[in-house]
Amino acid sequence: MNLLPQQNNRKPALTDKQEAFLDALFDNGGNVRAAAEVAGYAEGSIKWLKDRLADEIIERTKTVLADRKSTRLNS
Repeated sequence: MNLLPQQNNRKPALTDKQEAFLDALFDNGGNVRAAAEVAGYAEGSIKWLKDRLADEIIERTKTVLADRKSTRLNS
């Protein structure tokens, strides 16, 4: 039995609204304000969204850039 504190590396599940925000963000080229509006968030939620979803935004950006690079290399 391990009594030492364990790190929880699992990311919390995103809500449908957060997924809608992220989809809109990448569809519109990164306009956070427009993505928040499309997803149904109040204007005052923008800073919270950026802070809360920063890691997910970074991960998805890496994926998009890697896909684009791979596509160019294969062309």
